[in-house]
Amino acid sequence: MKQRIFLFLICLIHVLALFPKSADRFFSQYNFKFITENAGLPYSFVSDIFKDSGGYVWVATHYGIGRYDGYQFLNYGTQTEPIRLKNDFVHKICEDNFRRLWIASEGGIDILDLDTYALVKLPVPPDSPLQKLLNENVSTIYKDRQGDLWISGNKELWCIDLDDQGDIKTWYRLKSECESPVHAILDIGWTVCAGIDNQVYRVEKQPDHLLKADILSDSLVSFSEDWRISCMQADGDALWIGSNRGLFRYNHAERSLKRYRYSTHRPGMLSQAYITDIKQTERGYLIVSTLNGLNVYNKDTDTFSFIRQTSDRGGVTINCNAINCLFTDGETIWLGTETGGINLLSPKRLQTELWTCGTSVTETDTPTPVNAVGEDKDGNLWIGLVERGLMKWNQEEKTCAHHLFSPNDITSISNNTITGLLIDSDNRLWAYTWGVGINELNLNIPNNRTFKRYTRENIPELEGDFINSACEDVINHGIWFGSTRGVHFYDKRKNTFIRVLFDQSDNEFEAVHALLIDRNKRLWVGTTQGVFIVDLASFAKSNKRFDYKYLRYKLDNPQSTQLEKINSILEDKNGTIWLGGNGSGLYQLTSDKNNHFVFKNYTTRHGLPNNTIIGMAEDGKGNLWLTTNDGVSRLNIQSMTFSNYTQADGLPATQFYWNGIHYSSKYDFIYMATIDGLVIIHSDNETSPSADSHVKLSSLAIGGNIIYPSSGDYLQKDITLASGIFLHERENRFSVGFTTQNYVNSSRIRFAYRLEGYEEEWNETQPGDCMARYVAVPPGNYTLQVRATDELGRWSDEITDIEVGITPYFYKSIGFYLLLVVVICLAIYLFYKRKMRSYREQKARLEKEVE
Repeated sequence: MKQRIFLFLICLIHVLALFPKSADRFFSQYNFKFITENAGLPYSFVSDIFKDSGGYVWVATHYGIGRYDGYQFLNYGTQTEPIRLKNDFVHKICEDNFRRLWIASEGGIDILDLDTYALVKLPVPPDSPLQKLLNENVSTIYKDRQGDLWISGNKELWCIDLDDQGDIKTWYRLKSECESPVHAILDIGWTVCAGIDNQVYRVEKQPDHLLKADILSDSLVSFSEDWRISCMQADGDALWIGSNRGLFRYNHAERSLKRYRYSTHRPGMLSQAYITDIKQTERGYLIVSTLNGLNVYNKDTDTFSFIRQTSDRGGVTINCNAINCLFTDGETIWLGTETGGINLLSPKRLQTELWTCGTSVTETDTPTPVNAVGEDKDGNLWIGLVERGLMKWNQEEKTCAHHLFSPNDITSISNNTITGLLIDSDNRLWAYTWGVGINELNLNIPNNRTFKRYTRENIPELEGDFINSACEDVINHGIWFGSTRGVHFYDKRKNTFIRVLFDQSDNEFEAVHALLIDRNKRLWVGTTQGVFIVDLASFAKSNKRFDYKYLRYKLDNPQSTQLEKINSILEDKNGTIWLGGNGSGLYQLTSDKNNHFVFKNYTTRHGLPNNTIIGMAEDGKGNLWLTTNDGVSRLNIQSMTFSNYTQADGLPATQFYWNGIHYSSKYDFIYMATIDGLVIIHSDNETSPSADSHVKLSSLAIGGNIIYPSSGDYLQKDITLASGIFLHERENRFSVGFTTQNYVNSSRIRFAYRLEGYEEEWNETQPGDCMARYVAVPPGNYTLQVRATDELGRWSDEITDIEVGITPYFYKSIGFYLLLVVVICLAIYLFYKRKMRSYREQKARLEKEVE
């Protein structure tokens, strides 16, 4: 009875391990990156984050603004030239419909032209009230769907209407001042809302430059006198309202208002009542920031979960609890903090689960290594653990059964460490071990717990019971097992084992990791001393004298003396044989005519993360999933491209067990056995598609001094389209910065560039390096060609061409030489004319003397 209770507790812990806390479940899907002053950020206090129409991210801080391209910042403040802001304490950034950046600070408004990177001054009459607005403390600026700009300066609310040329057409403002600055303005489609003091108003333009403010709804009552609205976000019929007194959701159709409270220890509640910002991701997740952590809303339960700065999350956390602002781009979340700069939360490319399989009440967080995984015809998952037995998991019923070795029970499994699993066509489970033989369980008997053991002690014919591979042979009605003493065949009809010997080998191996029977009725045996290919039809006639092929040396180069070591073998749905080597990469069988085998080899040079393939599985779309010594790789057979995944991509564990990988067609899952537990991957759930690898020119430095985008003297107008760079010979030491604006994976992007007309070969940068550097380039006209990879390392076919012109010194120019020729010719001509005139004068004088 006690043993049953103990097993029940173990199973309960396993079930709970599959359901992590809601906060962990959401935020564990993200990578955390911190962009601070060390990366060039102007200041760690971030008040706003904005992405312009050109794809650049602008950051407002209390020491100016910075433009971020994924690699570096270009910063502007009160001390920068030629762009000098009115004040360094910048609150908000907004772009109008004319590619101009409106920068709101304590000193007023600066307007930056994004095409010329020059400050713009709009024509405003000296006696206009706008003069005061443009030069006073501005806390908020917002562009509505019509392109009108809503601005809060001190305690006033303004609306500026621009004409077709971008000049100020007219303006509007509230008749009376507010009690405090307006921080929340939102266009909800049918009206513009503003959080004025402790009420939400709908604001409309009226004649005589006036704004009319009416309470949005009588049902939306103020919470208290000191209630101040800081932000708003529309979500269908719901209007989310953030304030200093908590978060509120107003449903306009139902005329209902709900308040969400906070608690740091009660589940389902906010982390704090002081709400600073609200944003939605592309998939509809509502993100709420406070001065004490980050929150996410769960629509199904109408609750929140949060994450705060802590030291016990292994780096999966924010670096500052005080969050001032939010910016969402797809599913990527940008946090602007008070002391931690920018926290960039990017979705991991794989959304995975890790079953840690703790086996006692005190070990719920202790990972249990998993050796093997298999699935029966009913969809039950069988998991072979290291030193903790065998488990059966029912996905539908969420129940499990645990099988452990018992020294007093001969019907229990023979050992608690299972090295592999096989479920045959008769629905029998074969669980083999490393040193204690094989266990057979009849799955046709419901809830059967009676194992039949096959060990060397009771079956002398089983000469090796250190077993690490198995496969079923329906031709000969048996099971093949691979051990350190070669291969053994179990005949189901005779219930006997025989050791099958190859006369070209000593039949002693470090391991036989792979066994496969292909559709051509051949048995593939992958060992640490090459590959044996057995003709099963001849084996059926005689199990001692049969036909086989022995490939001992490197499969794609048999003439070498490199001994081949094979870890895994797979036949895909098209009948192609794949072999995973131990240090030799991946092999594809391309021809086997007349018993002559030809293999093609793929290694890290072709995109593999590592040349040791530990296991292989094929998913429902025909992709091959490979476990390696450096993460997981997914091979698209159609394009023969590898997509590689590490812990940074969402892989919770990267140390795998031999052939401990299985694809479930029923659930479309990939199961992987690792030393940290069982990794579960949805085979088609990559969250971030390959980024656009279009290259943009982001900066130009001459002699170490940044020229672009601080001025346009050296460049044509449309620099983002790489129109051209024009320099003088004295400025021929220059560097050009590039970007693909892939902010999440910029450290993985590589660039290749060449200056056509000056060099033939491409120069490739290291990952994370975005600069092309040139010294002493001769005068002339060139084309700078640039291309880039995506985050998977695949080169784009798109090439960006940038015209580069270097003007020589005047005395080296063709015009100078032509002028010099003209001058010389003129001098010769004048000299000749002078000589001729002197000759004629002398001749005339002589003729006169003769006369």
